[in-house]
Amino acid sequence: MRMEERVRGRGWFTFVCVILFLIIASVTTASMFLFVPKNNYQLKAPGNGIGVESLINNEQGWIDGSTKLTLLAVAISRGREVDTDTYTEQIAILHFTLDDSEALIYLLRDSETGNLAFRDTEGRVVSHNQKFLIYLLDSEQLYPLFCSTSPPPIKVMNREVDAFTYDYRGSSLSGEPLRFNLTEEDIDLPTQRFTLEDTNLRIADIPKAARLRITDESSEEDVFSGRYSDIGSFEPISHVPYLYTFETADANGNIASYHFVVEYHIKPTFSISHDYLLTGGSFVIFIDGVKENDTIDCHLSFDYKPFFIRMDNRAMALVPISHTMKSGEYSLYVSCAGYEETFTFGVSEDSYEVQNLEISGDGLAANTAEANREYANTMYPLFDSKDPYIYWEDAFIQPVSGTITTPYGVYRYTNGSENATRHAGVDIATAEGTAIVAANTGRVLFSGYLELSGNTILIEHGMGLHTLYMHMDSLRVETGDFVEKAQLIGTVGTTGYSTGPHLHYQMMIGDTSINPWYAQDKRAGFFAASD
Repeated sequence: MRMEERVRGRGWFTFVCVILFLIIASVTTASMFLFVPKNNYQLKAPGNGIGVESLINNEQGWIDGSTKLTLLAVAISRGREVDTDTYTEQIAILHFTLDDSEALIYLLRDSETGNLAFRDTEGRVVSHNQKFLIYLLDSEQLYPLFCSTSPPPIKVMNREVDAFTYDYRGSSLSGEPLRFNLTEEDIDLPTQRFTLEDTNLRIADIPKAARLRITDESSEEDVFSGRYSDIGSFEPISHVPYLYTFETADANGNIASYHFVVEYHIKPTFSISHDYLLTGGSFVIFIDGVKENDTIDCHLSFDYKPFFIRMDNRAMALVPISHTMKSGEYSLYVSCAGYEETFTFGVSEDSYEVQNLEISGDGLAANTAEANREYANTMYPLFDSKDPYIYWEDAFIQPVSGTITTPYGVYRYTNGSENATRHAGVDIATAEGTAIVAANTGRVLFSGYLELSGNTILIEHGMGLHTLYMHMDSLRVETGDFVEKAQLIGTVGTTGYSTGPHLHYQMMIGDTSINPWYAQDKRAGFFAASD
């Protein structure tokens, strides 16, 4: 009997303890609501749930209807007022119902302690037991609202571009580590495309330290790889689509990649240095904004094909105005990278002297068909030489002092002929053996003897600008030499088709002669290319 009484006694004791525990737990839970001052309203949560707007990352969310949501409405309705100055960080807006109308409740956070509170419809800031609030709010549905689960978009030309891959880290309201990532296989994100009329690509919200790779979309070859801050070294080619790929990383280990395609439709700028010229003059064609692979085409309304050299993003060509051209209006057509422009310019014929010349003896004997054929076969191909550089430096100098016996452009009648020839250079008579110097810096294209022109030197000064020295007695430089302005190149003589000691000095652009005196006082239009 005694043993049974003891067992029965212990059973009653256990039963009483359980009842007391349940009473204490119920009182504790009820006290969270019943013994906290009531705010004279009762929020309601619709059965299907409430909408949530994140104020951290502008995400939209939803909390499904549940017991936890109902308890959250009660907790806010019966929360205790707290210091409004403490909870300065706005996290989200909760869309509850109050008296059959929508009630917007702001979820707030103390940035120092992390404690949560709510601002109700009457502007009061209320809070509750923090562990209880975190329990009610901490769910996977709300993770994207309370922490950054994906990188923000960047802006390209004021348009948003989202990351196409990322690996982001965050934490729940309870402090649990979270990780969010996206790969190219997860989503088919269309690549945004941009077309620009210039090179002013505006990108915002990308750190300068971000890595950038630029790929030619057509060839799939990388044309730039480095820091975004070094993008100034990249020069795009017009009408080529480029894939830009940015990779960013922050101090928290969050990684994101963005990409988009840019195609530059850059219109080159066309101009000419002169729109009115005298015969014997010259001018320069300019094309600015030229890229390495751009194709250039140019046609004139007279027989000359301009040769363009490229310096950085500028292309230039010299155009000669021959002494044989007639007064009038001429046209120039130029195109580059699919763009084109036409110019007109005026030409006035300069006045030229008439000269009657008698030649006999050895000088006359040199002017044979064979001598002319030798000269043409040797020199004409060299006249087409056009170095893609500018060698000349400032004004040209007269290569030798003496008497000008035949000026530039003269109409010359030889030995009574009724048909005049035109003198394409300048004849300077002086004593045999007088030193001849290079009119400017350049490369010797030819140094040798020809039956028609005697001892002859041809110098390339860059861009197809040449000076020609004929009938010399001796040659002091060789083909291929590079000469400086005023350097000795030979001496005056009377070799070839000549009537006496003199230098035939001629200036040409390509195979077209121009007035050499314009180069001495810098009236020559070609100086626009070097000034």
